[in-house]
Amino acid sequence: MKFPRFLLVLLLSATLAGADTIREAIVNHCDPAKIATITSERGANPRVRKICYWLEMARLDGRDPAVEMREVMDAVGWGGTAKGELTAEAMVRNRVIADAWTRQAWPISAVVVRPRFAPGLMLATS
Repeated sequence: MKFPRFLLVLLLSATLAGADTIREAIVNHCDPAKIATITSERGANPRVRKICYWLEMARLDGRDPAVEMREVMDAVGWGGTAKGELTAEAMVRNRVIADAWTRQAWPISAVVVRPRFAPGLMLATS
């Protein structure tokens, strides 16, 4: 069985990324000055996805994503505030949702259909 490339990258990055690297990456994506420059309606979506990725790396490294996000909120100056608490809770919830969605969607299911009237194969995804 061939090992999927993305799983290999995920495992390698989880083992090579230390606590400081992960925290610095999340702090970088949560930086209020950078978030203030977002102009499009859904412009923060890539940042949210990257934060979810790094929270998953922290979880795989044996750390609690909720504790990690609270420490990140302290680092950006939102620690102990309602904004910091709500942001930390939302990011942890987004990681859980992304994890559930990934488990549901992978592997991408494909059904090969061969109708009686066609000699070739047709691919239909579900």
